[in-house]
Amino acid sequence: MPNLNPTAEERLENRPRHRRFWRFAHPIARLFAKLRYNYSYDDLSGIEPPYLLVCNHVLNLDPVLVGVAMGRQGYFVATENLLHLGIVTKLLMRYLCPIIIQKGNVSLRSLREILKTIAGGASVALFPEGDRSFDGLTGPIPPATAKIARKAGKLVCVRFEGGYLTYPRWATTQRRGRLHLHLLGVYDADAMAAMSDDELASVIDRDLHEDAYARQAQIAAAEGAPVRFRGRHLALGMESTLFICPACGGVSTLRSDDAGIRCTDPGCGFSARYTEEGYLEGGRFRTITEWDAWQRGELERIIKESGPNDPLFSDHVTLERYDADHNLTSSTPGTLTAFAFFVQFTPDASPDEPVCVGLDQVVGVGIFLRNTLIAHVGKPVKHFEVRGDRGFNALKYRYVYKAVGK
Repeated sequence: MPNLNPTAEERLENRPRHRRFWRFAHPIARLFAKLRYNYSYDDLSGIEPPYLLVCNHVLNLDPVLVGVAMGRQGYFVATENLLHLGIVTKLLMRYLCPIIIQKGNVSLRSLREILKTIAGGASVALFPEGDRSFDGLTGPIPPATAKIARKAGKLVCVRFEGGYLTYPRWATTQRRGRLHLHLLGVYDADAMAAMSDDELASVIDRDLHEDAYARQAQIAAAEGAPVRFRGRHLALGMESTLFICPACGGVSTLRSDDAGIRCTDPGCGFSARYTEEGYLEGGRFRTITEWDAWQRGELERIIKESGPNDPLFSDHVTLERYDADHNLTSSTPGTLTAFAFFVQFTPDASPDEPVCVGLDQVVGVGIFLRNTLIAHVGKPVKHFEVRGDRGFNALKYRYVYKAVGK
């Protein structure tokens, strides 16, 4: 069993092995990225390490793609869910040794490991959003990112362009269009010293910000047409992001197929088609960005108008609990129900014994891959993963958590 929580000293001690693997894997990864994603990049190999590299997060393989552009061996920051992949986990920890953090709950230890690794002479790639985009926009960048960069001593800002539509967060398949990694800036200690924390944070926000649909419009204006992202099953999985019907207002009534998305309410009849350019046809909204912004506002309205004991929505799920060493300790099927200020889990095996958790007891929420809900609850913290049936949407639970002030 590999060490699932190595220290920076242990990581750096094994760096010769990591470098040998990088030299072997780099040309293979470069060819793979070009063929699979039509990937191009600004060459980062001339930037002298060590440094902290920050980048927007658009694909599960972002660390591989950034590593191709870096042209040198380095380390990346990954969530603890990477430790639940069996033999893949063992290989990753042996040859890449990422710095592990909890999704939705970054610890001081993880931050120290990042800085110690950089101090030891290795570069570290960080995706500060902590999550891939659901709507085509770069997510919020924690203000603490600027402080980490300042302590690291050297900051490199890069941005993926075309990544969201290459593999939308909700999608079950990738598509091939145009994916580029753009170098925005290199800031040394002197440059950062000339900026306040707020100014440095604004620079990072600016450099990492990407709007998938604004990028398509920009390309269309320059080239006469937006990029086409070709693939199979283009619309399948859209209900992982979209959960309120724009026609009837039904929650969790949407279902997707290869071509588009529709409402399953017998009295509605709403449907929209998804195009290779990433747009929607036949509905109220033309982009995922617009639809998601609207449904988030609608959910906040529903919460305000609901009584404290009125259920908002529910799903049949499997609730998994993990201990502090990332070991699975229990897996229980049941029904998860959201209310305005708490969630309730009712096990299938004991329906008369529901468990309620106030949202004020939840210390962190994240989403892994398309729709696995991650929750860190209580003190001492208990770690849970929630996996739903087909059509499950984890995003709406996170939106409820955020809507009540988290």
